[in-house]
Amino acid sequence: MNIYSLTFRDLQYLVALAEFRHFGKAAKSCFVSQPALSSQIKKIEGYFDKTLFERQNKNIFLTPEGVKVVDSVKLLLEDAKKLEELFQVKKNLLSSTLSVGLIQTLSPYYPPFFLKKLKEKYPLLNLTLVDGFTENLLEDLKSGKLDILIASAVFSDSKINTFHLFQEPLYLGVNSEHEFANKPSLSLNDLNAEDMLFLKDGNCLKDEAIDLCPKNRRGNINDIQISNLESLKQMIAYNKCYGIIPAMAADIPSQLQKMMVIKKFKDQNKAYRQISMFIRKDAPRLNDYIAFLEVLEGSNRF
Repeated sequence: MNIYSLTFRDLQYLVALAEFRHFGKAAKSCFVSQPALSSQIKKIEGYFDKTLFERQNKNIFLTPEGVKVVDSVKLLLEDAKKLEELFQVKKNLLSSTLSVGLIQTLSPYYPPFFLKKLKEKYPLLNLTLVDGFTENLLEDLKSGKLDILIASAVFSDSKINTFHLFQEPLYLGVNSEHEFANKPSLSLNDLNAEDMLFLKDGNCLKDEAIDLCPKNRRGNINDIQISNLESLKQMIAYNKCYGIIPAMAADIPSQLQKMMVIKKFKDQNKAYRQISMFIRKDAPRLNDYIAFLEVLEGSNRF
């Protein structure tokens, strides 16, 4: 007989008898009959070719060899339990609810890149996507209303963990009648805040767009309150101006394609925003959040 003929169930019988020192009680704890347990113990002793238990009248004692074997078996069963728990955790990942906040300039564009894979891998997940301004979403994250935040901001908060996802290029949406539309090469130094349209206050992209302009051209900023990127594209198409458009939002509606163009910068390596995932450091479901992060990392657009 070799060791592979023994099962974990056999080893559990061995430990049970060592603990109860009684065949009837050990059998009951293992939910088997006493004859079945006795038969398996003989099988185990046959494998080791040693007497592991001494039977004296109604009393049962471990032999010195039995003590060594039982101690080793207990360690083996403990390792097996840890392995089982590991697979159980994997099995039950993302099987309940998850609330994910996305800034408004991401929420219409980014989820399509990861939703299919997330659904296929974790079909039991009940997902809620919430959009809003960074400041409000961050407060919801801290208060526990949100489990995860995906944004482009950089937080210096000791209670928040940051996981960088990707760098999204920032392009220029230009009205077709503007001189930039036919300019073969555009630089960030060409930008002038006075000629640009921006999203309204509260959008991180507004600050990021202003920061792309040369410092000496950030003065008189247009204060039109544009609420979203699709409206921004429509305003650019109608007015002789331009504005910053993230790469994921760079598709132009067919009706506007003759009215505006999307231009890349020759110094494009300086024009981007960092998209990151944020969670609380004291998050109680860290395994779930890491599993979600792995899906995002496997679905990155850039």
